[in-house]
Formats: sequence, structure tokens, C-alpha cells
Amino acid sequence: MPQQLHTISLLETEVSSFRNLNTADNPKPIRLLTWLRSVKYRDRVEQIRTIEDKKQRDEQKGLLPIITPSGVFTYREESKLVRHTGLLQFDIDLTDNKHIRNYVDLKNQIAKLPFVAYCGLSTSGKGYWGLVPIASPKRHAQHFDALVRVFAHYKIKLDTRPRNVASARCYSHDPAAYLPEKVQLFELFDIPKPSPRRKFYHTVDADKDRHRVEICIAEILRRGQYIETYRDWYEVGCAFANSYGEGGRNYFHHVSQNYPKYSANETDKQFSACLKGKSKATLGSFFHFCERLGIRWKDLLAAPISPTPPHRLKPAQQFPESPVIYQEPERTRRRATNVQAEAFAMEKAFWSKDWTRPPLKLTNRPEPLPVRPSSRTQGDIQKAVIDMFGKNQHLAQLAKSFGAELVGVRRLPTVPTEPVPGVPASLQYIAQKNDDLPF
Repeated sequence: MPQQLHTISLLETEVSSFRNLNTADNPKPIRLLTWLRSVKYRDRVEQIRTIEDKKQRDEQKGLLPIITPSGVFTYREESKLVRHTGLLQFDIDLTDNKHIRNYVDLKNQIAKLPFVAYCGLSTSGKGYWGLVPIASPKRHAQHFDALVRVFAHYKIKLDTRPRNVASARCYSHDPAAYLPEKVQLFELFDIPKPSPRRKFYHTVDADKDRHRVEICIAEILRRGQYIETYRDWYEVGCAFANSYGEGGRNYFHHVSQNYPKYSANETDKQFSACLKGKSKATLGSFFHFCERLGIRWKDLLAAPISPTPPHRLKPAQQFPESPVIYQEPERTRRRATNVQAEAFAMEKAFWSKDWTRPPLKLTNRPEPLPVRPSSRTQGDIQKAVIDMFGKNQHLAQLAKSFGAELVGVRRLPTVPTEPVPGVPASLQYIAQKNDDLPF
């Protein structure tokens, strides 16, 4: 049976807070629950939500304090993690989910998911963010990939930035935030497929600078070294982007692929960002990084370099007058067409299956959904959910792990303004008027 946790105790963990989005150093510790209860910047948040211009709204939002919900850091960078909180944050933006007609009621629908420990409005008031407890903090990114799949099943697209454990969260205020008494531990995770390693070849007749860059890259690959910090990674990417444009993308992949968590997709996204960035980094930045690794191009110039291996040509390619050269492209084209047709057929067969309607009803509802009390037992509900998703192995496994009622709407608890009699003060979720945030 999935493990159930007390939400208040879970949110009593300590996180790091920073002055604003532009500050990555000098973090201050703070209890996550204190941060969620605070009303210190409520007036500023309400003022930001009245701004229509997105650029101006983002500028004001960037001045608010931030936290790192997933961990405690000495510096806001993935490699500077001290301790993981066991929590994963998710972020839902309106711009990515305009297809959801009852977007205003989305928080009520998210409240049906048993693994959501908190859900509230974002700083702009146009999005939602929340927290999910995960079973293995070491698999932070893999848990996030699984969470993306779960939300995608309900046609909800998540922002991918919280996949980074150092992802920040701006201060926000939501008096009607969802906070259940108990929450289920999220145990699903995806096993990442290893990115294929790229073979490195030296450029024939390369100019002086390119030759120096390539012998340094070859030495980095030979030693198995890699870039450890994001700052260096960004500078090296900008150096290649400013010097070679799109032609530097392959170099960036080569210096990144020895990293244990290397991802070809993330590396492509980072280099595309470097192409659009305004950094003035040059090849000197790359050579300086190499010197810190103990690699100097002057010492490598005397070393023998393996030339690019020649391509072995087929007889038909060596003699253009042969009639085979005109048949080969046609056979290749037919073979590619057949493969493409098979792929389309597989995709059509997949989406033509009779999928059961998901429990989250994302439809246009002019008024809140009614609360429907259920007299069924937990075992009956779990069996019904498993039977409903029995046609698909993955969804059946997901239903078993949930083991909770996904039908109807749970009434969202409101934040009391006065203490509740008979309940310990440490367990009461009360908006604090005189809170003490570090910033």
C-alpha cells in the first residue's frame, strides 16, 4: 500500500531563501511552512497581479524573495546542494495550457491527485504551482519525468525548469491554497535512456584557432574530464556560439558528454540559449577553462593527431558512369518511405485505442463542481480504478500505486484566521500577520 505522510510535518522542513531571482549567493535558512504561511509581501503580490504587461510584471516579480523548495544550498546551483528536502515542485503556466477550458477550476481538479501536498496560485495569479513528496531524492529528475507523464495524461503541460533541483520559486500568496491533512508518497520514476556518445573527428585543413580548440577537446575526452559548474558550462557554450555560430554546437556536445548526467536534449537547449544570449565570451574563455583542468594547447601541439578517417566508397559511388548510382537513391527513398509508413501506422494504432476518460474532467464548467459523498470503501474504489485502467499496463500500475479515490471533488480547506480549539498550535495552518522572513 502506498505510504501516507502527514502534510504539516512534511512541510516543516528547512529550505534556502534568497533575496531575489538575480541573487544566487548568501542564502538564508527558513522553514517551508513559515514561507507558505507568510503574508509579508501579500500587498506587493496583489499589485503585481494587476499589471497587464508581462515584461513589466516579470520585472516586478524578479524583485521578490525566492526559495529553493527542493533543497538547502550554499549557492543556488545544482552542484552546491547540501540536503534534499524530499519535495518536488511543479509549475503550470496558462500560456502552455490554453486548451484547458475550465482553467480557473484547475486547482480543484489537481486536488484529486493523492500525491499533491500543496497547490496554490503563482505570483502572477495566472498559473499554479505545487509540491509533491518523492520516494528517492537521488532520483529527483527521474521522478519529475514521471510526474510530467502523469500530468500529460490529463492534458496538462508542466514547466520543465523544476527538473533542476536548484529551481527557484518566487514568493506568492494564496489564501485558498490546497493543503490536505495527509498526502501519498510519489514513487513513480522514469529510467533515463543513456545518450549516445559522439565520435570526435579532427577537421581537415583547420585554421590555427580551430586546430587548438580541437586538440583541447580531444584531450578532455581522452582524460574523461567534464565541466562541473553551470557557470563554466554557460561560458564555454557562449564561447563556441560566438566564435562558430551553429557550427559550435557539436563542440559543445563533445565537452559535455563526459558529464554523468549528460543529456543531448538539455545540451541542445543550452546551446540554443547561448546563441540567443548576449555574453561576450570568446575562445579565450574555453582555453582558460582548459588550463584549469591542466590542459594547455601549447603542450599538445607536438602530440600526433589522428586524421579524419577517409570514407570507404562503394564501387557505384566511385564510378558515376555506372547505372547503379542512379538506382541506389531510388531504393533508399523507397526504404525510407516504408519505414515512415510503418511509423505512422504504429502511431495511428496507438491513438485509436479506446482510452478511458481520465478522472480529471477538464471541461468548461461555469460553476464549481458539486461535492459528491461516496459510501464505497477504499478497497472498492481501488478495484474500480484498477478495472477502469486495466486495458493499459502502465496506467494499471499507476492506479495501484495511487490506491485513492479519484472521483468527485474534495473541498479545499480555507486558511483560518483564528486558532482552532483543541488543535496544537504547531499543526494549525494560520496566516501569520507578524511573520519574520529573512528578507
